[in-house]
This record gives sequence, structure tokens and C-alpha cells, in this order.
Amino acid sequence: IQLAKGLIVHWKPTEENSNQASMTVAEAAKQGMIEWVCEMDPGQRVDMTLSWEVTAPAGLEWGPQ
Repeated sequence: IQLAKGLIVHWKPTEENSNQASMTVAEAAKQGMIEWVCEMDPGQRVDMTLSWEVTAPAGLEWGPQ
């Protein structure tokens, strides 16, 4: 997703599937890592904020078993 000129964020490709063109968003999202790609001039400042929601079925155990 291009957020601004020179600022792109996307799901980070895995080493096994570094050809991002062949990877679906769902496949990339499974890794849970995003990658910011910034092209900026020296001394330029850009503020970036990341927010997300986590959803799960009621009663799901998240901790160690």
C-alpha cells in the first residue's frame, strides 16, 4: 500500500517465497511481519503509526498450555 510519495508498507515476503508477485496477501500475512519501504531525502522526517486489531473465538487459550 502506498501511503505517501516514497512511503510503502506491505506484508514482508518470507525467505522461502521472496518473489512477492506470486505470493497472496493471505500467505504473506501468516508470517505476521510487515515491511516499511521509505525513500526519503537526507534530514527529511516522516511520522508513521501502525495500529491493528486482534480477533479470536471466545474461549481460545492464548498462553502456554
